[in-house]
Amino acid sequence: MQRTSQYDNLFPNVSLKYNILSNFDFQAGYTKAIGRPPVDNLTGVWNVVENAEGTVRRVDAPNGNLLPEQIERYAARLAYYFGGKSPGQTTVTATQVNTGNLRETFDYTAKEFGVDDPEFEDYTFRSTRNSAALRRNYNLAVAYSQKLGFLPKPFNGTSFNVSYNRSYMTARRNGLAPHRISSRLSYTYRKFSGNVGMVWIDDRPDGIYGRYRRELTQFDLSLGWTISPRCRLYVQARNFTGKPDSWMESPAGVKEGKDAAIRIMQEYGGNWVFGLAGRF
Repeated sequence: MQRTSQYDNLFPNVSLKYNILSNFDFQAGYTKAIGRPPVDNLTGVWNVVENAEGTVRRVDAPNGNLLPEQIERYAARLAYYFGGKSPGQTTVTATQVNTGNLRETFDYTAKEFGVDDPEFEDYTFRSTRNSAALRRNYNLAVAYSQKLGFLPKPFNGTSFNVSYNRSYMTARRNGLAPHRISSRLSYTYRKFSGNVGMVWIDDRPDGIYGRYRRELTQFDLSLGWTISPRCRLYVQARNFTGKPDSWMESPAGVKEGKDAAIRIMQEYGGNWVFGLAGRF
């Protein structure tokens, strides 16, 4: 069987910038784009899923009629720049992303999916479809970064950055964290360089309603010592506090996040790397 589809799109991209002061500006922009569906969502063989008891009878099938997602992005940004011996910037950015034809997983009956083979009459057909609803994603980001050159020696090689993101969507979206904070402190002095970073991610949906990924705080570390222009010792560490990653589930009929129990836990501990790097 052969299927064809055709669509036309325009992709306008408009941006403007206004200098309020020499080191303070406002920027705004609009962009339109599309998100084409992955090939395996469009075509391929059926995947029949059954268990020994016969309680699960499902067919995972592609959908050759999928349309591309229609994406519009609006953005506005205020930025203030630091100069002199302590360069850096602080910014406030607001964005709105509208998505039409959003791809979503949906379960059909055999009849709804257009299958009249009696063998599959009582099977559920799971496929991808385009949502008829327009989804809006809003984000506010506040960020600050600066080299602290105003500090006395030997601390004037210190740099610091921190950012906060607030995000929400008009419909539940897996993996979208309402709040996120990240920061990094760096220091350089002669042959030594090092930095320590932190990220905190709020609870975020993961699957059907009631299932979510628990908030997480992780730290990473990087240290280096230059032996010569071509040789360097280094130490790198990820999640050196060993914080585990947890997936939670609240009971049916209870607000998500209430009376939750651990569904999955992954605890790998810290990851340390010691090395010697050379250039030839």
